[in-house]
Amino acid sequence: MDKQEKRRHVMELWKSCFHDSDAFVDFYFTEKYVDENVAAVWEKGRLLSALQMIPYTSTCWRAVFPVSYIAGASTAPDVRGRGLMSGLLRQSFREMFARGVAFTVLIPAGQGLFDYYTRFGYTPVYYGREISFSFPVEKYAESEERPLSRSLIYEYFSCRQHSSSCTILHDRRDFEAIARDIESEGGAIVSVSSHDRITALAFAQYDGTCIFISEWMYDDPFSRTALLEKCASRFRCSKICCRMISDKQGRAYGMARIIRVEDMLKVWASLCPECSCRLPVTDEIIPENNGLFVVEKGVCYKKSLDIGTEAMDIGRLSALFLMGEDENGCCPFPRQQPSMSLMFS
Repeated sequence: MDKQEKRRHVMELWKSCFHDSDAFVDFYFTEKYVDENVAAVWEKGRLLSALQMIPYTSTCWRAVFPVSYIAGASTAPDVRGRGLMSGLLRQSFREMFARGVAFTVLIPAGQGLFDYYTRFGYTPVYYGREISFSFPVEKYAESEERPLSRSLIYEYFSCRQHSSSCTILHDRRDFEAIARDIESEGGAIVSVSSHDRITALAFAQYDGTCIFISEWMYDDPFSRTALLEKCASRFRCSKICCRMISDKQGRAYGMARIIRVEDMLKVWASLCPECSCRLPVTDEIIPENNGLFVVEKGVCYKKSLDIGTEAMDIGRLSALFLMGEDENGCCPFPRQQPSMSLMFS
């Protein structure tokens, strides 16, 4: 089977399992699909189950790590319950480990799937909440300012991304794909600037009744207000709903799982040579993560776990690394509010 035929089968399975428009699916399989990133189960020439491992990078502890985003995890309805997706997830973890991926992330397609992915070591780390604003549209006239170049807009976007302690990063190509997707649906990337220097940016969509801002960034409260006013003017709509990063007081929307414990700890050790910790870890799927990891004097090394040692599972460790949160209240890692937005899924 050639690559085009395989792509067609994966696309058809996607369409049978999700409710995305044909336009979006065609767009996704043009922009993000790569044959080598697909893990699949076939039976007599029929595709039964598939997922895609989309490569990204992410900041964490203000370092940058390779990550893999699970997209399109799907199984044909008539063969569910046979453990096909379970096998694919385990297979994908081995592939990610071989590729040097530090951790993997995903956005469950429904709330009921959080428990399912927890069984494989994923844990909720991405939380958000929505806040609403209302503006008297008639106050705001259409702006006649000269539009800024896409390069300037991406430069600001990239700088703000990298300033976050823990966020999934989008490169220039991905940014352009996101922009085309939003604009094809009648949305826009709205910016506020002063003397050609951008001070605020929003990815805004409009459904005819409300403006929804899925990602926004700004330098100060004044720029934030100016950005919201400009969105109201752009779409001639007074109602705006914005997604905000949140702690656990918000709603969980995304999960993560550590793939390479030792690699991440080596980076942490180099960043914080004054810190020390001992982390007994157990991972039922990736045996290379089993052991006692010792961090001291800027280095990390692994020892075997002594029999009877109480170890933390990989899900708890994932929350420890990415959120700086531990149920025992003792954590050597900084508190972070991880963010993941503008994902194709």
